[in-house]
Amino acid sequence: MASSSVPSLSEGGVEVFLERLGSYFAVQKVKAEAKVHVLILGLSEKQYSLVRDHATPRIPSEMSYEDVVNILKRHFKSTHNRLTERGQFREIRRSNGESVSDFVARLKSASRYCEFNEKLNENLVEQFRMGINDSLIREKLIDMPLAQQEDFEEVIRKAQEVELNRKMIDLSMNDQPAVQAIQRRRNMKLPTFQRPVRTANNDRKCFRCGKADHMANDQACPARDKKCRVCHKLGHFAKSKFCKGVPVVRNVIEEADQSPQISRPEDEDAALYNIKPSSNIKFLSAMPASKV
Repeated sequence: MASSSVPSLSEGGVEVFLERLGSYFAVQKVKAEAKVHVLILGLSEKQYSLVRDHATPRIPSEMSYEDVVNILKRHFKSTHNRLTERGQFREIRRSNGESVSDFVARLKSASRYCEFNEKLNENLVEQFRMGINDSLIREKLIDMPLAQQEDFEEVIRKAQEVELNRKMIDLSMNDQPAVQAIQRRRNMKLPTFQRPVRTANNDRKCFRCGKADHMANDQACPARDKKCRVCHKLGHFAKSKFCKGVPVVRNVIEEADQSPQISRPEDEDAALYNIKPSSNIKFLSAMPASKV
């Protein structure tokens, strides 16, 4: 087996250095008496001088591996405030475009000095749900059985499943002609009001809200349960295709039958002299007499 370089004590801290050094010992099959010499090779000149000063009057190479490790831990071990570390842990949020795996790795790294101990799994689950910044993943986690919701590994598995499904959907919505033809055939089977709008750029738009990332029958449409501020009907926004404008309110009045009622007075002869001209009758002006 080809020999690899000896790990160095860098910004990762003495704990990381000793862990990597232990792996190096195992791979290279370093004997116990040679471990202290390999450790010294992993120190910079300044770091070795500090260890040598602490070991005076002895020389580090003449000391046991355990004694040199103790000097390193006393001098280089970082000090961490448990409450400060926990506060920083609670502020972790998933960044835009960050994968679920990378977010989990950051969470675990931040929990290292929080001293959660036996409650580590519980705290990781809580902070994952608070910081995931993905409403769909949160909904899927809520739908899981309670026992799985409390298992961090199950939570990760479900979140990665949602992430993978979303990627597959994005890939299927590319501009390949075959995919577009299939989508058009599917759209033709939908009612007219549910078919996506085709814009000048051939992008789909929802009839309810006008967005281009879904169709009107999508349960996640933000306008699905909203009331239009123009027509006051549920299920769409004001400027959508669903909106018919301000409703026209008509007061329907049942008009009484206004047909003339003919009454016969007792004295028909008197009635002949009581006839009044109707206001709706227009009299023609007298025509000039023709000259003979």
